[in-house]
Amino acid sequence: MAKHYYKLAAIGGDVIARFDLGCFEKQEGNMNRALKHWHIAASVGMSILCIALEKCTPVDMQQKKTMAELYKHIQLIWMR
Repeated sequence: MAKHYYKLAAIGGDVIARFDLGCFEKQEGNMNRALKHWHIAASVGMSILCIALEKCTPVDMQQKKTMAELYKHIQLIWMR
């Protein structure tokens, strides 16, 4: 039930809700969806995302590629 409200908040632009949706998806085993939510959160500069990414263990090459892209994106944000 709570996940529904996080979705509504994320659609409304709440970055923390977007990050939390990624956490929900990871807990449910939907790693690709989690990475997508975290990518959106990273695109607006959410630095706590690094903590989540360090705890995240990619399963396949596509996820590893996505993780590498997220790290690059975060580095670019921090260089601004």
